[in-house]
Amino acid sequence: MIRPQRIDLWDIELPLVREFTNAGQTLASRRSVMVLMRTEGFRGWAEAPIVPGHTRDTADEAFDLMHSEAGRIILGAEPVLIEGSAGTSALDAALFALNAHAEGKSLAEAAGATGGPVTASLAIGITTTLTDLLETVEKAEADGYRHVKLKISPDTLDRVAMVRRRFPELGIAIDGNGAFRRRDLESLVSLDRYRLDYMEQPLPALDIAGHAPLQRLIQTPIALDESVRRLGDIVTAATVGAALAVTLKPGRLGPTLTRRAITLAVRHGLEVRMGSLLETGIGRTHVLALAGRPEVTLPTDLTPSGHWYANDLLTLPMDMINGEFAQLNEPNLDRLVDRHSIRQLAHRHVFVPD
Repeated sequence: MIRPQRIDLWDIELPLVREFTNAGQTLASRRSVMVLMRTEGFRGWAEAPIVPGHTRDTADEAFDLMHSEAGRIILGAEPVLIEGSAGTSALDAALFALNAHAEGKSLAEAAGATGGPVTASLAIGITTTLTDLLETVEKAEADGYRHVKLKISPDTLDRVAMVRRRFPELGIAIDGNGAFRRRDLESLVSLDRYRLDYMEQPLPALDIAGHAPLQRLIQTPIALDESVRRLGDIVTAATVGAALAVTLKPGRLGPTLTRRAITLAVRHGLEVRMGSLLETGIGRTHVLALAGRPEVTLPTDLTPSGHWYANDLLTLPMDMINGEFAQLNEPNLDRLVDRHSIRQLAHRHVFVPD
């Protein structure tokens, strides 16, 4: 394994093209820490995508942690892997990308992807009205999506029936982001009739066991997301029968822990899907690469360039064709990164050694 001779960090904030609302919050912009590791002739890019409630570190915490860890990595230390930390996940991803470039491999090849396209799912936030939701789903279908994931809350649960009625052939999943409680069991069971591909995180993250009675009553797979705070939670979920699937987010695990989590989930009979944290194109290339592994069987949260950000920070747009994304077969992502825009957007930039 090669080691970087220099590590750069940029703290940036990008406005979203459209607000994103789930059961817990509304986002109009998102901060990220971009990291570039370089050595003579080779480069490795990654992103620490910060989403409150989904990553254990804030943007400031991630930046400070990454700055501190960068010095150790330069001296040859292994990156610290903290489950749930966007900061350590990004450092792991950048080192992974650096070594993939040195080996002449794309991120997909290095991650063990099959090389085929990845089925995309559009995560649709909670809209103001049912009409807004139906129009958004209709546009998604017209744009080529064959699958959508609807963010829901106890107040918007009835919208699932309307979407299924209007779009009988569309793949649909729902995501509660932990907004429901055990008292809502009957209402959640009623959704089983709508042929959902999965029901993501209906109950709070810490209530893994509470999902077990629900999973016993429905055929729809429950996919735990926020509940998977540590790899051991995968074993717990499988042991108590709390889920039939898990959502793994490279943005809070990094490639090393994500690959371990995939192996662990499959060993315990759970389906796997990749989730995103509204990454720019830089972070999305890592999600796409890991989503291409053969064990990942459920659609992945992916969007084309321009869907969330006017500037995706890549000079080559990531386009969707027939609801799928092709892998990026480029060992050197540095050729595609819009470094000028990153410099313009950065609130601060540090590098090690300085």
